[in-house]
Amino acid sequence: MRAWAVVSRPPIVATVNLIALIKERAKHHRCLACSKALADCGVTLLAESQGHCTVEVTCASCGVSFIAVLLLRPRAHPDGMPSGITEPITGDDLLDVYQQLKHHRGPLTELLSPRPVS
Repeated sequence: MRAWAVVSRPPIVATVNLIALIKERAKHHRCLACSKALADCGVTLLAESQGHCTVEVTCASCGVSFIAVLLLRPRAHPDGMPSGITEPITGDDLLDVYQQLKHHRGPLTELLSPRPVS
């Protein structure tokens, strides 16, 4: 078993394509000036801080730009954190599982059943 390490989280911009996410969500909103959908708007990231970012949004229809401050927070799992889990799963955890499974042949249920003690 390996020891658990505290993992610092990178800025959200480093973990997701924030601009693409904003553009995808913008199509559900309308321009403040011309009321047309912001589907093809331009988005420029101006600043990012812990928990929020500031973007400039430019309407593709009328060219009006406005500044938006967006709250960034991870979406909670609908069932909450499973009991007994104190730390998030890390990349090292996934690599450990991969190493254990890469040569396994057979059903996954075989891995979940208790093994007899020798």
